Amino acid sequence: MPPIILTLCAMSIIFRSFLARPSPKPRRMTITEYIKADLKTRIAAGEPLPNKLTLTALSEHYAVSHTPVRQAVRDLIAEKYLEKRPNGRLAQVSGKRVSGRREAVPNGTGKSKKNTRKAGPSSPTSPAIATFPETNRGQAATDEAITADVIRRSLLGETGFLREEAACEEFDVGRSVIRRVFSTLAGRGLIEHVPRRGWRIRAYQEADMLQYLDVRESLELKALDLAWDKLELARIELFLSGNSREAAKRQQIDNRLHQYWIEQCGNRYIVDFFARHGGYFSALFDQAAMTDIVIREAAAEHRSILKAISNRDRRKAKKRLAQHIRGQRPKVSQMYESLKATGEPGN
Repeated sequence: MPPIILTLCAMSIIFRSFLARPSPKPRRMTITEYIKADLKTRIAAGEPLPNKLTLTALSEHYAVSHTPVRQAVRDLIAEKYLEKRPNGRLAQVSGKRVSGRREAVPNGTGKSKKNTRKAGPSSPTSPAIATFPETNRGQAATDEAITADVIRRSLLGETGFLREEAACEEFDVGRSVIRRVFSTLAGRGLIEHVPRRGWRIRAYQEADMLQYLDVRESLELKALDLAWDKLELARIELFLSGNSREAAKRQQIDNRLHQYWIEQCGNRYIVDFFARHGGYFSALFDQAAMTDIVIREAAAEHRSILKAISNRDRRKAKKRLAQHIRGQRPKVSQMYESLKATGEPGN
């Protein structure tokens, strides 16, 4: 057989084998990418940065080594979010704030994926891990990513086991980190440890969500009552801006108002309840593809609550808050269906 024919045959075999290869699995987000996204979203929203702009301070905040922080900082300098001053110090570039807009923070699945579906309301406030009230702003990025992934799997009805070895590889961390995070999640009731088998996910079904809303109404109304004299009008105005009609048209909504008075209420049992269970609702709300009408309705309800607070009308504020929470019940089924339509975690 002539050499040219042999060459063409070989190329054909190689090409067919290349096409037959399975598609690579979606890449999990690295710690560097998480740190970069978190800092970028804080800058875009005009929020204070988590710590001093030094490698040591940021490494301590994210509980990681200097290496991922250094790379994240380099990328942010290249993208003009940070700059290095003549004295060698890092500084935030002025004018980088984006009004009413906060770039989506990793949802904890680790995916670096462009959202091509009809986007749900972006929370210009909290990490889409936004799964729990921010009772510990120094929580490591790895803890947040792992927790968000577990919650999303739970919402999708998974009841399988999380293996430590697989989690170490998936999140690129050591076994001690995985055990610490999983033990914390088990203490909060999100997963269960089964000896010699691993950590089993607890499915969080629609009925659980409806029961949560029943308890949420009582406790959040109490939280608002306890926090009333501590609420700052400047913060209320900020939340009003994040729930404006213009923001809703851009598929954006600011949910921080709920977290704000929960944190300010001073009752650790109320705070603990939302820390344990509020993450499921936040994750469902963030992951589900909400319609324009639902987003506008939620933003309008938020404005009604916030305006009553701004006018110091406690009775009206509590009435509007109760109506807002009760109004979530008929939307739960819709949100669950929307979440399931996006596919299994990692797809």
